[in-house]
Amino acid sequence: MQRMRRGNENRNTQGYEQGRGYTNQDDFKRPVKKSGCKVQDGYTNKSGEFVPGLLLTGWNKSQGRGFIKFIAAERKGKGETKAANQTCFAVKVQFSDGPKWFNGFYNSETKKMTIPDLEMVANPHAPNGGYFGKYYETK
Repeated sequence: MQRMRRGNENRNTQGYEQGRGYTNQDDFKRPVKKSGCKVQDGYTNKSGEFVPGLLLTGWNKSQGRGFIKFIAAERKGKGETKAANQTCFAVKVQFSDGPKWFNGFYNSETKKMTIPDLEMVANPHAPNGGYFGKYYETK
């Protein structure tokens, strides 16, 4: 009489039998990227003039908000900040129901921009292509 196998009993050894064992590096999949952020010095406006200053762009894919992307540029003359190392940015965030404008604050020491109204942070210097997502308060 042949023994009946349960569903998960032979799961781990099946890959080795078929030549697709865990020792082969091609079987490991990289995790799917969920956010990204980039920074550039200056940009060209619609009239073709070069505008100096920082420009940040980024995107985030989450279950709660869906796919969102942003573009942020330094504000000229408006948005004074209390901290000496922060610069005020105008941030346009594209949601699925349309764009919305927010204020962002770029810290020149940490090289990160926070958007307090969304509770999100943009870090273009994070490994693997930058980070744009929720920020967590340290206790």
